Amino acid sequence: MMTTRYSHNKNYFTVPNVENSYWAGFLAADGCITHDRKRPKLSIGLSRKDDDHLELFKGAIQYTGMVKYYTAKCDNKVYPTAHLALCGVDQVASDLKQNFCITPRKSLTLQPPLQLDNLRHIIAFIAGYIDGDGSIYTPSDRHCDTSISLVGTKDILQWIAGYVDVLCPSSYHSNTPSAKPKACSKSRAWTYAFGGNRAINFYHLAQQLSLPWLTRKWQQLEKFSSLNERYLRPWGIIDVIESTSDYHVRILKIAPGQCTSIQRHSRRNEMVILLDGEIEINHNDYKFTRNNDNRASGYRFPARDWHGLSCFSQETWATVLEVAYGELIHDDFEIKEDKYDRERKRGPGFIVEGVMNDTDWRKL
Repeated sequence: MMTTRYSHNKNYFTVPNVENSYWAGFLAADGCITHDRKRPKLSIGLSRKDDDHLELFKGAIQYTGMVKYYTAKCDNKVYPTAHLALCGVDQVASDLKQNFCITPRKSLTLQPPLQLDNLRHIIAFIAGYIDGDGSIYTPSDRHCDTSISLVGTKDILQWIAGYVDVLCPSSYHSNTPSAKPKACSKSRAWTYAFGGNRAINFYHLAQQLSLPWLTRKWQQLEKFSSLNERYLRPWGIIDVIESTSDYHVRILKIAPGQCTSIQRHSRRNEMVILLDGEIEINHNDYKFTRNNDNRASGYRFPARDWHGLSCFSQETWATVLEVAYGELIHDDFEIKEDKYDRERKRGPGFIVEGVMNDTDWRKL
């Protein structure tokens, strides 16, 4: 087999993670896989002003070659271009196809990466796709005028729209999509856009992943970063509706088949009310379900009782209203079981012998 002059990490895309899922989304939109002397070749071309982004990808995949610069001409206009090409990427091409459905000549055939089942990886992939084939528009200081628009195949945009509808709904009382992908009148491509609070909320979620994204695009949304408190968890999303010294009100969005940790609090009581979907409630190891037929009835977890929630459905998300009240001590929690094996098992605010520290309970 013919060798190449430069080297790269051949296994970079073998196991999906947050970082490579972002780059896979970017390549799905703006990358190109061809064959050079019967071996796969991966190419990316960007405007020269974004050459630092190519350097980031070059560092991530540990490529020893150089970013090259060209001047492209079209309609009597000159476009300075930065270009990166990796030859002999047999394993990379195979992993991109298997894990992310990225294939050669994908412009009109790209399929969604249905293999991805980790919410963090999915959000990272979508953010990468937005950086590659999307635009962020903020014409004024009003968040309602903000929009994120994308171009692609019907299938990939429908997949993205489905997750945006769940992760950033227009209303917690309805899962009805606010917008659908539309066919372009002058090409075979499709377009999709979402805006206002939905765009800001997606930015908040992706921001928590510390992605290597195009700063010039996303920094437009930074001025709206204080509008909402939204936290990404392995099992779904937390929206903080209101937080005072007497109570906290949150919306929990639990992904299909996922569950919160089994935990308890030393001084805080909690009540949950199902708003939509179907959940299994675990209260001191006693398990029962709630669905749309009996969702109006709330359920209370007294302080020091073990409790947890799981989405009973394998297809649809569950939406839960949570109210915490009582003596609201920061980081007042102790975990008995956690599907995601998070490190902290007891918060410094959990009172065992009358000792506590003051940290932020919402970042658990």
